[in-house]
Parts: sequence; C-alpha cells; structure tokens
Amino acid sequence: MRKLVVYCVLAVLMLVGALIVLIPHFAQSSPLHADEYAHLAQARDILETGKIRMRNPYLWNEPFHRRVESGFHVVIAGIALLPGISLMAALITVKVMVIMATLFFVFLLTKSLFKSSIAGLFAGAFFLMIPSSQDLLGFHYLVPLNMGIFLFIALLLFFYRYLIMRETKDIIIQAVLFLAAMVVYPLTNILFTIVVVLTMLFAYPRKLKVFLTPAFCISKKTQGIPNTLKLTDCGIPRSPFPRIQHYCV
Repeated sequence: MRKLVVYCVLAVLMLVGALIVLIPHFAQSSPLHADEYAHLAQARDILETGKIRMRNPYLWNEPFHRRVESGFHVVIAGIALLPGISLMAALITVKVMVIMATLFFVFLLTKSLFKSSIAGLFAGAFFLMIPSSQDLLGFHYLVPLNMGIFLFIALLLFFYRYLIMRETKDIIIQAVLFLAAMVVYPLTNILFTIVVVLTMLFAYPRKLKVFLTPAFCISKKTQGIPNTLKLTDCGIPRSPFPRIQHYCV
C-alpha cells in the first residue's frame, strides 16, 4: 500500500512537471528562448536535407558550424516525422518527456542512495522548484543541456547500481547512455568520467579495483574457499560508502 502511495505521489510530481513546461505555451505557441529557435532550425535542416550538415542553417550564408549536439536535433526531427506533429509540437513533446524522465530518475537515484522513497520524493519536489531563467536556462526551455542533465543522472544511477550488484546489464546500459551523451551533450561524459575516476580513487585507492575482481579472490575461489570474501579480505581498503557491500565474484 505504501509503495502504491509513493508511486502515486511520484506520478503527481511528474504531471506537475509536465504542466510547468506546458503552461507557458498555452499563451505562446512559439519557442521561449533564442537557443530553441536555433536548435529548431537545425532540426528542420535535417528534415529538409536528410543529413547532418556541419553548417548553421539559421544564418543566410550558412557558415561552418561544428554540430556536436546533432543527436539532440535528430531526436526533435524524429518526433516531427510522426503524422500530424509539427516541429514546434515536437519541441514541446520532447520538452515534456525530458522533464518527466529527469524527475523520475532523480527519484530513483535518490531512493537508491538513501534507501528511502520519501527522500526520493523530496528530491523530485526540490527538482521541480529549481527556477528557470533566460541566462541560466532551466527545464522551461528545451536545450541540449537539459537532455544532458537527464543522461548524467541516468549514468550516475546505473553506475551506482553496478557498484552494488555488479551486473553486466548495468555496464551495457551505461555504455548506451554514454554513446548517446556523446552526440547529445558531450560535456555530460566529461563530468561523468570525473565522477567515476574520483569514486574509484577515493573508494578503492589500490589500483582502481572497482570493476575488476582481484586475483587474490580468484585464487581463493579455486582453492574451494567460499566466494563470500569481502574486498577487505582481498587487500582492498573498505569503501567509504557504508551502504555499498562489495563481494568477490
């Protein structure tokens, strides 16, 4: 019953998030930020030419423009290919999808870190209260930064899950998200790599053995000793994160 209540509250928060980005468009059906116009122009260029050109179609002479966020434009163009969906409708649709997905993953990440659904709901509510502005942007506007934030939170979640459960599927999901971030918002991968390296350095200072099963444990396992040895038994210092219990595979 409590789980049902938690997910009902989460659904309400996600609905509120959708309304937050939709309400401004009830009075104005055009983009809300200059960057949105630029990204719509590049999405339209993909639809009209059928390819990603390293040009800025928003200027009359189409100067060279390195489109490192082309994946973002492909997403908008892909939604616009659906029947009855204009480019502006595609922008609004993606904007709603991004804020709802980000809020959901904020909930999942916080719940995993603190082992508390209530903490996850509070994190989601706090996320909705972050203001948007023309200078600092925010989720009122659809820009690659917002999709990059979603991918960053998703990467953190599956990285943490791998530290806990050591399942291959989490590594595969991280790889897919990492590749997506490369073409949507490359800065996401830089920040995520920094987090991973710092985690490995401070949590496991001996040769960064977060992802590798120590040879000592393998030799113990081949000798018939149960594989419930902790990493501290393998010569690896205890993790500073008390909630993470690591065992040798």
